[in-house]
Amino acid sequence: MGVDLGSFTSGIKEGQQILKGLNAELKASESEFKQSKGYTMCEVQGIKVAFVAFTKGLGGRGMPAGNEELVNLLYEDYSTEYRTIHEDRITTILKNVQTEKPDTFKFTMIEALNVDVLKSVYGDDNVTGDLTAGIHIKANSKEQGDCCWVFDMVLKNSVAKRIVVPCASVTAVGEIVYADNKAVGYDTTISAVPDAGGDTHHEYIVASAAAAAAANAEGGAE
Repeated sequence: MGVDLGSFTSGIKEGQQILKGLNAELKASESEFKQSKGYTMCEVQGIKVAFVAFTKGLGGRGMPAGNEELVNLLYEDYSTEYRTIHEDRITTILKNVQTEKPDTFKFTMIEALNVDVLKSVYGDDNVTGDLTAGIHIKANSKEQGDCCWVFDMVLKNSVAKRIVVPCASVTAVGEIVYADNKAVGYDTTISAVPDAGGDTHHEYIVASAAAAAAANAEGGAE
């Protein structure tokens, strides 16, 4: 079995030119790669693009125990004979890519004097103090950490709904407008990532006691 190095090299160069033309940049740490499920997603000119790459082997060398998934390997016996294709690994990665979908939530926070709101917008480390002593806000490009978000609302007939987003971070904040005739609002977008069970958010809906009693009464009347 051989490898056409000419085609391989030209393919690498062609891929580099495509990425350069799209202004896309791919970087990942070891921990990020472990969480990536074997592929990388990025947004290029408003389109989500998945990058998946597999390698035949590592020149006869093996990966340290527990680190096999740091490289997408085409063969299970990648350090010896290259006879057994790693079908399960390949199928899993491709299925993960196919099921990839964004789970975002957009909302506006209008409590401009609430320290918790300000921390949600600017990041915990960028907001210090309180109204009594004075609040200091630092605006910068530091990436915010993931945290749990909970949204409570009341629907028709006093039905209560709760949305729990176990792991999400603020990924966008709209333009902040200061005007005498308009409340200051922070148009916020959070992006969720899967929890341990693979879910990006959970929704709970329950009728109020009065609504439940009315529903039961209607059911009995029928």
